[in-house]
Formats: sequence, structure tokens, C-alpha cells
Amino acid sequence: MAFGSGAPSEEYKLVVLVRTDLDMGKGKIAAQVGHASVECALRAEKKDKRAFDIWMNGGQKKVVLKVANKDEMVRYMSEAKSRGLYACMITDAGRTEVEPGTNTCVGIGPAPGSEIDRVTGGLKMLRSRSACRCGCRRHTRARPHPRGSAGARLSAGPWT
Repeated sequence: MAFGSGAPSEEYKLVVLVRTDLDMGKGKIAAQVGHASVECALRAEKKDKRAFDIWMNGGQKKVVLKVANKDEMVRYMSEAKSRGLYACMITDAGRTEVEPGTNTCVGIGPAPGSEIDRVTGGLKMLRSRSACRCGCRRHTRARPHPRGSAGARLSAGPWT
């Protein structure tokens, strides 16, 4: 759908909604977001050249947001489509971290930011998590905090 209401000066963006219940690794999330971004961009280039050109020439803004589960993701996808926004669901082949056929994320856009915000404006950005409760971002499952799951900070040593 062409967005005649979006002035050329309005920033266009593409949003990707990622399920947090799947506990995907950073690399897996990056790959899934890449799939959604490419699918949305190729579709826009073919079906809505104006939106594609504005988005492409405007820096290709992409925003990654989190959703709790598949049901929530599907609700946002349906809302986006009902408002005339393009939305694509990415289904994983299941070769690495998730089962075959798992719906991992949804891409929406590119479209005027104000149009997408009407659908996704209440969602929070996906940020990397620290496995350590101390919040230091130095500890992972492979390298846990030396004081266990409580994650208390040490005053000296490589873990501080």
C-alpha cells in the first residue's frame, strides 16, 4: 500500500518484533531480524517503490522490539495488516536453536514512522540481557558469576 499521507520529510522505518519466549541467542536473533528486514525491503521495492525509496534514501531505519510470545506477535501483525501496513512472519527452518516451523519474528514496513507507531508504539526495544543478576554484563551461562546466581559483585579480580 502506498502511503500518500506520509510526507516525504517524515521518517520511514521498518520494525521487527522478536519473541522473547524462545530464548534465542544473539546470533540467532540477528539472523531472524535480517530475514524479516530483507523480506520487507524486497517486498516494498516490488510493491511500494515510493515507500522503499524514501526508507532506503533516509538511512533504512530499523527498530527491533520485543513481544512475549507468538500470540502477542500475531496480534500485532494482524493489527498492522488491518491498518494497511505490510507485515511478514518469519518461520525458522529449525537447523539450529528452535524447532522447525517456529515463528520467530514479524517484520512491519517500511512505512511512515507515525503509521507504524500507531501499532507498535507501546512495545519496548529488544536489548541484550545479562545472565548475571548483578547487571555487569560480564557473565554468561558459559562463564557464570563466581558467587552463584545471586550475582554479588566482587571487589577485586577479573570478575569485577
